[in-house]
Amino acid sequence: MIDRQGCPLSPLLYVLISEVLSTEVRKCKEIKGFLLPGVGGLQSKISQYADDASCILKSEVSLGNLIRIIEKYEAGSGAKLNTARTEAMWLGRWRANDATPFGLKLVSKMRILGVFFLMG
Repeated sequence: MIDRQGCPLSPLLYVLISEVLSTEVRKCKEIKGFLLPGVGGLQSKISQYADDASCILKSEVSLGNLIRIIEKYEAGSGAKLNTARTEAMWLGRWRANDATPFGLKLVSKMRILGVFFLMG
Protein backbone atom coordinates (compact mmCIF):
# COMPACT_ATOMS: atom_id res chain seq x y z
CA MET A 1 0.00 0.00 0.00
CA ILE A 2 1.35 3.42 -0.96
CA ASP A 3 0.65 6.21 1.49
CA ARG A 4 -0.59 9.31 -0.32
CA GLN A 5 -0.61 12.87 0.96
CA GLY A 6 -4.07 13.63 2.30
CA CYS A 7 -4.68 10.05 3.41
CA PRO A 8 -6.08 9.97 6.97
CA LEU A 9 -3.31 7.54 7.95
CA SER A 10 -0.49 9.89 6.85
CA PRO A 11 -0.15 11.85 10.13
CA LEU A 12 -0.25 8.68 12.21
CA LEU A 13 2.36 6.95 10.06
CA TYR A 14 4.56 10.05 10.23
CA VAL A 15 4.41 10.10 14.04
CA LEU A 16 5.36 6.43 14.20
CA ILE A 17 8.34 6.92 11.89
CA SER A 18 9.53 10.16 13.50
CA GLU A 19 9.47 8.46 16.91
CA VAL A 20 12.26 6.22 15.61
CA LEU A 21 14.44 9.34 15.15
CA SER A 22 13.77 10.72 18.63
CA THR A 23 14.34 7.29 20.23
CA GLU A 24 17.71 6.93 18.50
CA VAL A 25 18.76 10.42 19.61
CA ARG A 26 17.64 9.86 23.22
CA LYS A 27 19.42 6.53 23.59
CA CYS A 28 22.70 7.67 21.97
CA LYS A 29 25.21 8.12 24.81
CA GLU A 30 27.53 10.08 22.49
CA ILE A 31 24.95 12.88 22.25
CA LYS A 32 25.02 15.14 25.29
CA GLY A 33 21.98 17.34 25.80
CA PHE A 34 20.71 19.86 28.34
CA LEU A 35 20.75 18.51 31.90
CA LEU A 36 17.31 18.71 33.48
CA PRO A 37 17.44 19.90 37.11
CA GLY A 38 16.12 17.64 39.84
CA VAL A 39 15.67 14.47 37.78
CA GLY A 40 18.85 12.55 38.47
CA GLY A 41 20.95 13.38 35.44
CA LEU A 42 18.29 13.05 32.73
CA GLN A 43 18.97 15.11 29.63
CA SER A 44 16.75 16.86 27.13
CA LYS A 45 18.25 16.21 23.69
CA ILE A 46 15.38 16.47 21.23
CA SER A 47 11.92 17.99 21.16
CA GLN A 48 9.49 17.26 18.33
CA TYR A 49 6.21 18.83 17.33
CA ALA A 50 4.50 17.81 14.09
CA ASP A 51 7.31 17.83 11.50
CA ASP A 52 9.65 20.13 13.47
CA ALA A 53 12.49 18.91 15.65
CA SER A 54 14.65 21.03 17.95
CA CYS A 55 17.84 19.86 19.65
CA ILE A 56 19.88 21.44 22.43
CA LEU A 57 23.35 19.92 22.45
CA LYS A 58 26.47 20.50 24.52
CA SER A 59 29.22 20.03 21.93
CA GLU A 60 30.18 19.77 18.29
CA VAL A 61 30.89 16.08 18.90
CA SER A 62 27.24 15.65 19.94
CA LEU A 63 26.18 17.53 16.81
CA GLY A 64 28.29 15.21 14.66
CA ASN A 65 26.64 12.19 16.23
CA LEU A 66 23.21 13.76 15.71
CA ILE A 67 23.99 14.35 12.03
CA ARG A 68 25.07 10.68 11.72
CA ILE A 69 21.74 9.52 13.20
CA ILE A 70 19.80 11.90 10.93
CA GLU A 71 21.61 10.54 7.86
CA LYS A 72 20.75 6.99 8.92
CA TYR A 73 17.13 8.05 9.50
CA GLU A 74 16.99 9.72 6.06
CA ALA A 75 18.26 6.56 4.38
CA GLY A 76 15.67 4.38 6.12
CA SER A 77 12.63 6.66 5.97
CA GLY A 78 13.03 8.64 2.76
CA ALA A 79 12.65 11.86 4.79
CA LYS A 80 15.23 14.60 4.31
CA LEU A 81 16.57 17.27 6.63
CA ASN A 82 15.69 20.65 5.13
CA THR A 83 19.09 22.28 5.48
CA ALA A 84 17.77 25.56 4.03
CA ARG A 85 15.51 25.89 7.10
CA THR A 86 17.91 24.42 9.65
CA GLU A 87 19.37 26.96 12.09
CA ALA A 88 22.03 26.76 14.77
CA MET A 89 22.85 29.06 17.65
CA TRP A 90 25.80 29.11 20.03
CA LEU A 91 24.78 29.71 23.66
CA GLY A 92 26.56 30.34 26.95
CA ARG A 93 30.33 30.59 26.85
CA TRP A 94 30.33 29.67 23.14
CA ARG A 95 28.13 32.57 21.99
CA ALA A 96 31.15 34.44 20.56
CA ASN A 97 32.00 31.42 18.38
CA ASP A 98 31.46 32.11 14.67
CA ALA A 99 32.13 28.56 13.46
CA THR A 100 29.39 26.98 11.33
CA PRO A 101 29.78 23.23 11.82
CA PHE A 102 28.34 20.99 9.11
CA GLY A 103 27.41 24.08 7.08
CA LEU A 104 24.50 25.00 9.37
CA LYS A 105 23.11 28.52 9.18
CA LEU A 106 24.26 30.40 12.29
CA VAL A 107 21.66 32.80 13.75
CA SER A 108 21.49 35.16 16.72
CA LYS A 109 17.71 34.84 17.18
CA MET A 110 15.68 31.65 16.93
CA ARG A 111 11.99 30.87 17.30
CA ILE A 112 10.99 27.45 18.61
CA LEU A 113 7.25 26.77 19.00
CA GLY A 114 6.55 30.49 19.28
CA VAL A 115 9.25 31.16 21.88
CA PHE A 116 12.15 33.41 20.84
CA PHE A 117 15.69 32.63 21.91
CA LEU A 118 18.21 35.45 21.62
CA MET A 119 21.96 35.19 21.67
CA GLY A 120 23.54 37.82 23.82
